[in-house]
Amino acid sequence: MKTTLVPSSRADSRHGLCQLPTGIPSLDRLLLSPAPSGENGNAPGGEFGIAHNPETGFFGVIFGAAGSGKSVLALQLCCRFGFAAARPSGAAQAVFVSEESPQTVLEKIRAFGFVDDRALRRIGFDLHSAGNPECPLVVIQMPIDPAKQRLKLTAVFERLTDSMKGGMAGRKALLCIDNADILKLESMLGERQAAAGEAGAGTIYKRIRNRCAELGLNVWLTFEEQTAASQTAEEAQIATTPEAYAADVVFRLGVKVFPNGYRERSFEIVKAKHQPIRRGRHHFSIRGGTRKPPHGFVIYPSLATQLHVLGGRDGPGGEPHAASAASARDYTLGVDTVDRAVLALNSEGKAPGYIQQGTVSVLVSDLDSIASELAMHFALQDADTTLYLTTLHRAPVLQRMKAGYTAFADRVLAVKEMLPEHVSEGKLLSDLDEWIRDVQKAGIALKPGQTKSAKRVVLDNVFEWRGKFPLIRDSSHFLAALFDLFRKRDIAAFVVDMVEVGEGRNPLASSLAAGLADHVFVLRHVELRAETSKVFSVQKLASLREPQSVWELKRTPERIVAEDRLSFFKGVLCGRLEPVQINLSLFAESVGSPLDQYISTHTRILQATFGQRIQVNVSNSQDYAAFQRNVVTHYLNALGDCQVVSIDEIWLKELGTQYLEPLPVGGRLSRRFVTAGHQLAFGADSPECYAIPERNNVGVLTFDPEVATLVDIDGISPPADPASVTWFDIAKRQRAYIRWCDRTVPECRRIGFYRGWEPGFPAPALSASQEKPSAPASEPAGAHVPSPPAGVFTISMETGENCVSAYLEMVFAALDRKGHLLKRHSGILDWDAKLDLKWAQSGCKDAPDLFPSEDTAWTAALLLLLSTLTPWDLMRLAHCWYRPTNSEHRYLYSRQWFSNWGTLGLSRPGLSFHELPPGATGEPTPASGAWYFGILKGSTAINAGMKIIEQMTLAEDELHRYHRGIALPVSEIHYARTDGIIVRRPIPYRRAFAQFGRMYNRRSSDIARIAHDSRCPFYRQTIDNYNDVSRLLMGLIVRVANEAVSGKYDRWLWRTGGEPERRDYARLIAEVRRCVARTSAAYQSLADGNGIT
Repeated sequence: MKTTLVPSSRADSRHGLCQLPTGIPSLDRLLLSPAPSGENGNAPGGEFGIAHNPETGFFGVIFGAAGSGKSVLALQLCCRFGFAAARPSGAAQAVFVSEESPQTVLEKIRAFGFVDDRALRRIGFDLHSAGNPECPLVVIQMPIDPAKQRLKLTAVFERLTDSMKGGMAGRKALLCIDNADILKLESMLGERQAAAGEAGAGTIYKRIRNRCAELGLNVWLTFEEQTAASQTAEEAQIATTPEAYAADVVFRLGVKVFPNGYRERSFEIVKAKHQPIRRGRHHFSIRGGTRKPPHGFVIYPSLATQLHVLGGRDGPGGEPHAASAASARDYTLGVDTVDRAVLALNSEGKAPGYIQQGTVSVLVSDLDSIASELAMHFALQDADTTLYLTTLHRAPVLQRMKAGYTAFADRVLAVKEMLPEHVSEGKLLSDLDEWIRDVQKAGIALKPGQTKSAKRVVLDNVFEWRGKFPLIRDSSHFLAALFDLFRKRDIAAFVVDMVEVGEGRNPLASSLAAGLADHVFVLRHVELRAETSKVFSVQKLASLREPQSVWELKRTPERIVAEDRLSFFKGVLCGRLEPVQINLSLFAESVGSPLDQYISTHTRILQATFGQRIQVNVSNSQDYAAFQRNVVTHYLNALGDCQVVSIDEIWLKELGTQYLEPLPVGGRLSRRFVTAGHQLAFGADSPECYAIPERNNVGVLTFDPEVATLVDIDGISPPADPASVTWFDIAKRQRAYIRWCDRTVPECRRIGFYRGWEPGFPAPALSASQEKPSAPASEPAGAHVPSPPAGVFTISMETGENCVSAYLEMVFAALDRKGHLLKRHSGILDWDAKLDLKWAQSGCKDAPDLFPSEDTAWTAALLLLLSTLTPWDLMRLAHCWYRPTNSEHRYLYSRQWFSNWGTLGLSRPGLSFHELPPGATGEPTPASGAWYFGILKGSTAINAGMKIIEQMTLAEDELHRYHRGIALPVSEIHYARTDGIIVRRPIPYRRAFAQFGRMYNRRSSDIARIAHDSRCPFYRQTIDNYNDVSRLLMGLIVRVANEAVSGKYDRWLWRTGGEPERRDYARLIAEVRRCVARTSAAYQSLADGNGIT
C-alpha cells in the first residue's frame, strides 16, 4: 500500500481552511477563527470550532490522567460529530474504538444525554456498520489480547478506508481511538509500514497522521498522562511527546489540588494549528443527562478569558449590551427622605433618579443590620423586575421580608439563591453572566403571557466571599471582574457588603467592594443612651453631589423611612434576650361563626396568660386552603420561634415529616382520639407524633322546622321524624317543589329572577327557549319579582371540598354492599364500582327511573346529586361560584359540615342536625373532616408551642364546643362514656367513632384495614393524591352541572313531567356517563404520574 505524504505547506497555508464545530459550544468558543482580527473574530459562516482543511481532515490528541474525563470527552465529540443536527442523515459517521463493551458505552451515552432515545437505535456495534451511512455512530470493542488487537484495529481501519473510497466518498468521517497508548496503532499503516514504524517509533504518529490526511479522515486519539511533580513538569511532558508534535490539535485534561484538598478539574488547549485560541486553564464539569442542558462536557472559561471577552477585544460575546436611549433610565435608593435630599442637591439635571444603568452601587454595612431590606427597597421601588442574587437569605425569608411592606404587595422579586459551593471562579462568573442575559433576553414571568426584562440586579451579599466560594483565588480580582460584568451588561447593580467593625471604626476601611463602586452608601448601628439606632449616610455618588445628612432608618408597615431621630430596637442588637414569639395560624370558618368567636375569646385568654408574645392569625376557608398549599409548594419557614398551624386531615400526608416538627406528646395529650388522620398519614407504628387532633368534624343533615311549618305544597311536607328521611325522599320532594315553582312562579326561569335571588352572582347563559319577555325599559332588571321558597335540599358550597365531600358521601351510599370505592389494598379509585341494585330499586318506588341498573356508583351518585338540587343551585355549581355559609338561604334540608350547622344555627333557632340518610348498607356514609394542630418545621420553641396546643385542646372543653356547634369531640372518652354525663344533643355517629377510638393505639395495619374495608368516615385520606383527586372530582361536578343547565334538558330541569321529561333525562344520563368516562381517563393519567389533564 503506497502512502502519499501531505505537503508540509498545508500547515502554513490558510487557503481553503474552514472551522468544524465540535458540537460542544463551550469548547467551540475557545477555538477562535483564523480570519483577520478586523472581522469580529467570526469564522466564515459564523461558526466556531477546529480550523482545518476539509480535504485532509484534522489529527487531534487528548491527554489526561486516569479518571480525568478523556473517554467521556472523546465519546461526546463522536456523538456530536455523527449526530450533528446541521447535517442531513448519513452525511457523517464517527467510529469510536474502545476496550469497553458496547453496553457500557451505550449506558454512558444515555447517562450523559449525548443523544436522544430515538438516535440510540441508529448506533452500530460491529465492523459491518463502519461505512454504513445509516449509522452515524459505530462503537467497536477492542479485545484484550495484543495480537487480536492488532488484527481488529487493522480490520477497522481497512473497513473505514474502503468506505471512504466507496459509499462514504465525499462524506465526513471521524475515527476516535480511546486509550490509544495501549493499542498497536502501527497496524493502521499496513504490514510494511508497520514494520517501518517499529523501527522508528518516534515518527509513527506523524506517519499515521499523513495516512489519515490522504483519506480525508478526522482523528481523535486519547492518551493517559502520567502524574508529574509540578504543573511545569506536566506541560513539559506534553510538549515533548511525539503524539503532540504530530497532532494538529492537542487538548489536556488536568487537575488542580487546593490546600483544603478539593480537586478542581481543568481543561487546556495546548495546541491548535491554523487558529488563535483562549489560552490558560479553564474549569470544566461533566453534567448528567437528567439535568437541564447543556449535558456532558461543559467548560467554564477562566476569569482572564472572560475579562478579555467582556472588554470587547475579540471573539464572541465581546460586545457590551448597549441599552437604547429610550430604554435607559435612572433609579433611586427607594427611601423617600434620602431620595428627595439627593435629588434636591442635583436638581439642575432634573433627572428622575441618581443611580444609572451601567453603574454599581455598594451598601457597606456592619453585621446585624437591615441591609437586605434596604436592598429590597432598591429592588422594588417600581414595577420593573429585579433579579435578586442572594448568598445570605433563603428565598422564603426574602419573600417574607417583601410581604412585611405593603408598598411592595404588587411588585415582582425574582430571587436566585447562591448557596455556598466549591465552584471555580470562572464557572461562578459564567453563571452570573448567564442569569443576567437570560432575564434580559426572555424576561421574568409576571402573569401568563406577560414578561418584563430585568434592568436591575441586587447581590446580597459579598461578605466573606471566599468563605462561601473557597475556590476563588483572589476576592478583589473577582469583584473587579464581576463589577465589570455588571457595567458591560448595562445593569444597575446594588451590592451589599457586610463587614466586621468595632466601636469607633469606619466600615469603609474594611470594604474592598467600596473602592471599586460608582456609588457608596454606609449603614451601621450605634448605641446611644442605651438604645441601638440604625444610621445611614451617602458617601459617594459618581458625578453627583452627596448630601451630608445622617439619617436614622425606621421600619413602618408600608416601607423603611429615614427620620432625624433615633428609634429603639430591643433584643439581639443591644445584646438582650428576645422573648419567645409564638405565632398561631388558625382556621376559623367564616367571620362571626361560633369557631371564630371561640378563637377570639381564646386569643385574649392566651395573651393574658403568656403576654404579648402570642400572635394569632385567623383565616377563612379559601384563604387557609391557599396558606396550606403555600406551605407545601414553597416550604415556608416558621414565623418567630414557633409557629402553630391548623391542619386539615387531608393535608397531613402532604405536609409530612418534611414540614412538621415532631412533638413531645405527654400528660393531657396522651389520650385516645377518634380520628385516623395521623395514623393514616404517618402510620400508627411511627415513634414520633407530628400532629394533635384539634377538633372533629363530619358531614350531617340539617333540618329547619321553621321552613317545614311554612311549606304548604303537595308532596313536600316532611315526614314526622326528620331522621328517617332517605335520599329518595329528598329527591321526590325536590321534584315536587321544582314543578310547583315552574307552575306558580313563572319568573323563576328569567335572568332577572336569578340575579335577584342570588345577589352578586352572574346570570347564566340561558337558551332561547328559556327567555321570557323582558321587563319594561323603565323598570330595573328583576323588579317586582317575588322571592321564591328556598328549596327542599341543598349542600354546603363554601368551598369546592364541601361539594366533593357531599358527592363522595353519595357515592358511598350508592355503592354495592360488597364493593368499595378503592381497588383492594390500594389507594386507587375504582371507577367500575357497581351500584347496589336492591338499594336503587327500593328507592325508585318513590323516584321512578332515577338510576339505570347498569350504571356505576359514580354515575348514580351524580344523578342523585342532580335530582336533589334545585336548578339555581345547579347554576351556581355550573359557574363554580362558592357560597359562604352565612349567606345561604333557608332550606328544608341541607348537607353541612357539623361546624357549618353551628354557623347557620346562629341565625336560625331550632335548626337541628341528624345523621345523613342511610346508604345501601343501611348505615349513613359521612365524610370525616377533622382538624389537627401541628408545628411548622424550623420552629425552635417546641415546648412553648406544645403548651399552647394543650391549652386549646382540653378534653374538658370539648363538650362545650360541641354544644355551641363548633366541633364534635375528638377524645374517645366522650363517645364511650356510661357515667351518665348530660349531653343535650346525641353525638352523631357515636357508635362508629367509639369503635375506632377503641382501636386508636392498634397497629397501623389494623387501622388501614378498617379504613379500606369498611364504610368508616375516614375514606378521603385513604385515596392517593387526594388533593389532586378532589380538584378532579370538582371539575366533574361542575361539568355535569353545566350540562344540566345548558338548556338542552329544560323539560327535565323544570320537571315538566310526562314522556318529554323522560327523554330529556335519558339524554342527560348519557352525557353524565360520558363525563364520568372522561374523568376516569384523566384520573388514570394522574395515577400514572402525568398530572391532571
